[in-house]
Amino acid sequence: LGFGQKPQIGFPGAATGRLRPWKSWLPVEKATMAYGYGLSVTPLQLAQAYAVLGAGGTRRPVSLRRVDVPPEGERIMDEAVARELVQMMESVVSEAGTARRAAVMGYRVSGKTGTSWKAADGGYNWTKYMAVFGGVVPASNPRLAAVVIIDENDKVTYAELVPEIKQEPDYDAALAALKKQPEGSPRNEDADLRLDGLRHHHGVPRP
Repeated sequence: LGFGQKPQIGFPGAATGRLRPWKSWLPVEKATMAYGYGLSVTPLQLAQAYAVLGAGGTRRPVSLRRVDVPPEGERIMDEAVARELVQMMESVVSEAGTARRAAVMGYRVSGKTGTSWKAADGGYNWTKYMAVFGGVVPASNPRLAAVVIIDENDKVTYAELVPEIKQEPDYDAALAALKKQPEGSPRNEDADLRLDGLRHHHGVPRP
């Protein structure tokens, strides 16, 4: 997925993150990584990982410049596994999920929330949090991947609050810009329809 590897974006300052070689993982590391600790990734790396899922398990290079011809990709995950993960994460954006406000009228959205203590002095700071939401849309045939991170916001402790303070990805404006037609999925009662105006948005396109 690109974790632990420096993104080749052609710009200085791209961070590598941290992921120890898997052959040296201790049993406790395998356990903690299962719920998101013991490694670190950048927002760009995380967005690329979601883009891999959206592309059916194919990883393509990321770019900060517009790419007219999609670069050749590398299959790193079985397509059926990637599709199943995308389908599973749709429940996170349902009425019963933790990212209800990330729903977009007319589109199936797939994503995941997360919360972590911040790393500090060789351990963790138990009073400082990072909350994150990442996902792809439309879930039936993803065209966009996006990640939102809130760093030490005093209004946020758990990631399920991220969408509640209106920091969810602006999927609707991005889909309108792509002229992607709605799929006809039912509206989540907490979702806001904002297709009448384009706002600032970020996305990782999938060809």
